[in-house]
Amino acid sequence: MVKEYPRARPRNARRIVTTIAKLGKQGGEGASMSKIYDELRSAEQLRRASHVPAGVRIVGEISGSEDLTADGSIEGPVKLSNGILSVGESGSVKGNVAAKEVIVHGTVTGNVEADRVEIKPSGTILGDIVTSRIIINDGARCTGMVDVGEKRTG
Repeated sequence: MVKEYPRARPRNARRIVTTIAKLGKQGGEGASMSKIYDELRSAEQLRRASHVPAGVRIVGEISGSEDLTADGSIEGPVKLSNGILSVGESGSVKGNVAAKEVIVHGTVTGNVEADRVEIKPSGTILGDIVTSRIIINDGARCTGMVDVGEKRTG
């Protein structure tokens, strides 16, 4: 039995449980685990990500280890050593990106290096991608070299 502690429970836990219940009803026994994963990841990201709102333009290098959601414009390299970069539909990044995970709804112009890259239907990456896992949804646009495989050392 798992013991829940009040502080360890995410602020939006009710939304997560409701989402899982809805997916279970929609898909029956065959409910997609990736949909559940995406919903859980999305809920967690909303809870702790820094945010660049639409209408805001940042010029310069951004580095850190936390998650970042960009609905505005970023011009310069983005380095998130242990974080997730999520580019919203109205967001754009012009510069190279290095992160644990990159989720693109908007536009990234530059090379992307991450453990996991996901390009949503409205997303575009114009540049080379180096990753160990990639998801390119129908309607997404990707121009450049894509290198998928295990991380190389040395």
